[in-house]
Amino acid sequence: MSDPINPAASSKVTGVLLCRDRVAIHLGGNGPDSVKALHGAAPVFSEGELQGLLAGAISDGLFSGKVAIGVDPLLEFFSTQRTVSFQEGGKAESLIEELRGKYEGRLVAESMRTALPPKTHQTAIAVPKGELQETAGAFESFAGGKVKFVSTTHALYAMASDDHPNPRKWKSEIRVFLGSHEGLVLFAIEGTLVARQIFEYSGQAQGAVTSAVNGMMVAVKEGLGLDPPDGVLFHVGQGDTALADLCTSMTGLAAESASRIAYDQATLSAALAFDGFRRKRQEVDFLNRVDSVIKSDADRLVPIKSIGMLAASVIGMGAYLWSAGSDVQAKIDTAFARSQEAIDLYDGDEFLLEEAEDELMKTVGVGEGFLMDRVYWADFLTEIPRIIPTGMVLKRIDAKYNFIVPDEEEGEDGEAATVILDDSSRYIELNLEMKLESEKSLTPEVLVFTEALIESDVFGRPFQTVPAATVNRLESDGGWKAEISLRCSP
Repeated sequence: MSDPINPAASSKVTGVLLCRDRVAIHLGGNGPDSVKALHGAAPVFSEGELQGLLAGAISDGLFSGKVAIGVDPLLEFFSTQRTVSFQEGGKAESLIEELRGKYEGRLVAESMRTALPPKTHQTAIAVPKGELQETAGAFESFAGGKVKFVSTTHALYAMASDDHPNPRKWKSEIRVFLGSHEGLVLFAIEGTLVARQIFEYSGQAQGAVTSAVNGMMVAVKEGLGLDPPDGVLFHVGQGDTALADLCTSMTGLAAESASRIAYDQATLSAALAFDGFRRKRQEVDFLNRVDSVIKSDADRLVPIKSIGMLAASVIGMGAYLWSAGSDVQAKIDTAFARSQEAIDLYDGDEFLLEEAEDELMKTVGVGEGFLMDRVYWADFLTEIPRIIPTGMVLKRIDAKYNFIVPDEEEGEDGEAATVILDDSSRYIELNLEMKLESEKSLTPEVLVFTEALIESDVFGRPFQTVPAATVNRLESDGGWKAEISLRCSP
């Protein structure tokens, strides 16, 4: 959890964070006891399960006064893009209409105002329709107070900027928040949030943080056509200047350490409590739009059905591999725990013990190799929708990552034989499409996507080689489209 953040501002408001498999309720104060978690029965809520948990919490009297609800930022869509006009005589393409028409009723989307002119940029935010409907159902007869369903990302930014305002003369900034498994990068202009990026973070690797900051700078400059931010604020505690110093040396931007605000469920639920009713006028309250109808469109930006089917099969295989891996780890733990038995068994004979140790370490090596030398395809299916540019459609994924077991045979020099893999044994190939206005239309999205793959920690660990994409322009249904192919390898 973060350092205390103006608790009086949220003392009469309960913050409720909705995650994939749990509900985190901020009870007030700070520390591990400040949040109560209500867990689902599986890694993802089944239909009606979220509504049941919320209804139970209402029945148990956990909510009184005002309630501010939001979803985990991983479930919240937030994007700003340039306004693109159609050919002369047409109207400007609407990001909101695009979202409402291409996500098959899965999202409830609304536009948001920022400091950027609407003629040049559009900003939209969306939350899962299922979670919103179940929340509305649970609170339908709630008489304990007022309820709002707001943006968790914006609530966190409001809490952070209130606690640590920008230095003078800064009109735009990047803010970085770190957690135990993930980090969050926010970009704002004149106090209005414009862009966001979630990245994997192990808790120590500074490279992942600086890569995320660089990625946001590229998105701001190349994707949005804006000037670089005036500076970067790292919410890691004012006494820790390592990241700020590294950022300044690598990017040339002014960077400062700000008050510590951890990126975790406790902080996010506290931010909802802080900001949900702080302002008289909230930008978006999704409960007022719960009956919004989102039309489906087969030509959606992210093929949710196909990715859903792929994810189901990958998750199933991942569960099998994890179960098998757990069995191996249990055997390893048991082998080490029984070391004293081994000593007694060999009567303390050093020579016999060394032979036994060699055999044991081979077994351990095989087990550790099985547990560690593989990729988790589910992570890739989560990463691709996050980095795919607007207007680009994923058509096909082909991937392979051979599992290697250490060879017991020795090489000529007496050391373990080395297994050499070629590109055909470990790779991931992505096939995408995007519509073009004409045969000569430029495709900057391809470069943006390629750079996003290079900067992605998920892709970077197993696939360091990301070549230039192959782009073929074809006539299609009276217009033009680009077929994009890109194959990443170790």
